[in-house]
Amino acid sequence: MAYHEHIVTSIDEQTDNRDARLAPPATASPSAGDTATDGRSLRRLRNREHVLQTVLTLIRNGDSSPSVQDVADGAGVSLRSIFRYFDDLDDLVRAAIELGVQQSKPLGIVPNAGEGPLELRIDTFVDSRLRLYASTHAFGRVARNRSDSIPALGAAVQQVYELLRVQARAQFEPELTRLDPVDAEFMLDSICLVTGFGSYDTERVVLGHSVERIRVVWKRNLTPLLTSVG
Repeated sequence: MAYHEHIVTSIDEQTDNRDARLAPPATASPSAGDTATDGRSLRRLRNREHVLQTVLTLIRNGDSSPSVQDVADGAGVSLRSIFRYFDDLDDLVRAAIELGVQQSKPLGIVPNAGEGPLELRIDTFVDSRLRLYASTHAFGRVARNRSDSIPALGAAVQQVYELLRVQARAQFEPELTRLDPVDAEFMLDSICLVTGFGSYDTERVVLGHSVERIRVVWKRNLTPLLTSVG
């Protein structure tokens, strides 16, 4: 199994393990009672996801720290219902952000990694990063800001970074293989800093740059960096 596949599997397994208590029980030949139980479990799963989607919507609409009451009102459920699904507000936020990450992962795929001329690979790499960050920006900021108080979020942020680093390595392998291992790692550091979430956040929030402006800046930084490899 490739390293990047291992990281994705690890994230998936952690989410599955945390939510296993909500999964419908497996039965060989369900009776009428079992069918009713399965139906209730499925409704519970749907209701739970609806609550999580509400959290993500509130965050994307500018509420970086929604209260449980805000979530209950937005989802149209009672406070008691929310606390049947989640241990506390931190658990709710953690689960919502993990769902957002799962839903956004396809946007971060780099097509045909490592193939084609350098200019094309820079274009596809930058485009994939911008698609991913545009989708995850709001809740990504929450994850980074609350990673100290919610350790599971810190672990998730670290795993996502490792995955993005593996993708950068695969995309620019032709250049990296011309360097000794130490210099290759330094080059990866530079690539990941130029096109990292922190860079995107600074340009969007602090500098007020458009996505198109960020695309130009990143390409102008990556091109001389990677063409300098002899």
